[in-house]
Amino acid sequence: VTARAAQGKVVRSLRGATWVPPDGFLAEGPLWERLGKNLPAKRAIAKTASKLIKANSTLYLDGSTTSIELARIIARNRMEVTIVTNSVLVSACFCSATSARVIQLGGMLNLFSGCTTGVETEKAAEDYFIDVGFFATLGYIPGEGTYESFADTFRVKQAVAKRCSQIILILDHTKFGKRSLNRVLDDASISTIVTDRP
Repeated sequence: VTARAAQGKVVRSLRGATWVPPDGFLAEGPLWERLGKNLPAKRAIAKTASKLIKANSTLYLDGSTTSIELARIIARNRMEVTIVTNSVLVSACFCSATSARVIQLGGMLNLFSGCTTGVETEKAAEDYFIDVGFFATLGYIPGEGTYESFADTFRVKQAVAKRCSQIILILDHTKFGKRSLNRVLDDASISTIVTDRP
């Protein structure tokens, strides 16, 4: 595994190692490895995305590192919104004084992603009407849609997306043209894309 990891043919993970297929396929790493990556771009994307938020709206923020940056802006600016999320780190952004109301979706905590996942989380999502869902992705291909590598994560995103009046995709330029194991959101369901490059 060590030699193949050095050659870029496998990626180490909590579950052992994952084969890296050719042609732009991706496998998602653990959350703690992604928190500091490409941070200036994520912060710029979050700042732009925050300007699309209307007061008193209900938002979904997924468990991505870009959504965590967006949550920090919402909390810091004391925006009066309702946040629905399955991310414990997104929720934690609102533990200090804030004007936002936060609804944490229940379920089993996935230590890899820092999110609740599973049937309970998917069912909980059905209880809410969401004005705008902010979704990041592991990979995005225009004309096809978004891609993720883990079923427990993408099923929650699909369940929430059905409850969203509008979907805004927040992703940096490195995600374009990349596929992974599962297609999650159809391109036609995405209203707006916020990224760091034209």
